[in-house]
Amino acid sequence: MSQKNKLVRITVDLPADLQKKIKMIAALQGKSMREVIIEAIEQELHANKNTTQQSLKNLDL
Repeated sequence: MSQKNKLVRITVDLPADLQKKIKMIAALQGKSMREVIIEAIEQELHANKNTTQQSLKNLDL
């Protein structure tokens, strides 16, 4: 597996109602909750791409 595709595990505590919404969306789309969450994170990062890139530059990352 290339470094780019290396997976890491994170743990996030969600409110029960949010978890239920994610589970329902995943079921309706025929996807796993993991897929729905990753897509949502990717969309958020893409939507804030310029802000994120500038912030990383400011941190010298």
